[in-house]
Amino acid sequence: MPEEIHSEIQASVGASVAEVLNATYVRRMAREKDET
Repeated sequence: MPEEIHSEIQASVGASVAEVLNATYVRRMAREKDET
Protein backbone atom coordinates (compact mmCIF):
# COMPACT_ATOMS: atom_id res chain seq x y z
CA MET A 1 0.00 0.00 0.00
CA PRO A 2 1.51 3.37 -1.01
CA GLU A 3 2.43 5.61 1.88
CA GLU A 4 0.27 8.60 0.94
CA ILE A 5 -2.85 6.44 0.61
CA HIS A 6 -2.13 4.91 4.00
CA SER A 7 -1.80 8.29 5.74
CA GLU A 8 -4.92 9.55 3.96
CA ILE A 9 -6.93 6.60 5.31
CA GLN A 10 -5.44 7.16 8.76
CA ALA A 11 -6.41 10.83 8.64
CA SER A 12 -10.03 10.16 7.67
CA VAL A 13 -10.37 7.39 10.25
CA GLY A 14 -8.92 9.71 12.87
CA ALA A 15 -11.40 12.42 11.89
CA SER A 16 -14.33 10.00 12.15
CA VAL A 17 -13.20 8.79 15.57
CA ALA A 18 -12.77 12.37 16.77
CA GLU A 19 -16.27 13.25 15.55
CA VAL A 20 -17.84 10.30 17.38
CA LEU A 21 -15.93 11.02 20.58
CA ASN A 22 -16.87 14.70 20.39
CA ALA A 23 -20.55 13.91 19.86
CA THR A 24 -20.53 11.46 22.77
CA TYR A 25 -18.82 13.99 25.03
CA VAL A 26 -21.24 16.79 24.11
CA ARG A 27 -24.22 14.52 24.74
CA ARG A 28 -22.84 13.43 28.12
CA MET A 29 -22.22 17.03 29.18
CA ALA A 30 -25.76 18.00 28.17
CA ARG A 31 -27.19 15.10 30.19
CA GLU A 32 -25.16 16.08 33.27
CA LYS A 33 -26.39 19.66 32.96
CA ASP A 34 -30.00 18.46 32.98
CA GLU A 35 -29.49 16.39 36.14
CA THR A 36 -28.19 19.26 38.29
